[in-house]
Amino acid sequence: MPMDDLTKGRRTRAAHRWSAMKIGTKIKECLANASKEIVEVLVSNSEAEDAEQQLEKEIQETNDTRAELQKLTLDVKDALFVALPSLPQGQSKPSNLSMNATSKQIVSAKLPKLEVKRFNG
Repeated sequence: MPMDDLTKGRRTRAAHRWSAMKIGTKIKECLANASKEIVEVLVSNSEAEDAEQQLEKEIQETNDTRAELQKLTLDVKDALFVALPSLPQGQSKPSNLSMNATSKQIVSAKLPKLEVKRFNG
């Protein structure tokens, strides 16, 4: 009987070793995959931050361009206001502009006569 106990103990220890090696292999694979996943997450986070910074930069550039266009529009309006002759007290700008808008010239032109060859099909 002592031999059976020894063989049984050896088999049990061998099974435990095999189980431990199997678990160890799985742990190593998980750690390798986890490190790859961590690197991917870090890269994606840095890409997201870069994308966010680029978006903020675009928004800022758009706001700057909009402000510049508004300034140019105001400059043009000021230049037109200064360039318009001063009107007498009785006249207002809209009535003067509306009279100019309603008086349109009619343009007519005489076009040459076109000839088409006859088709005797």
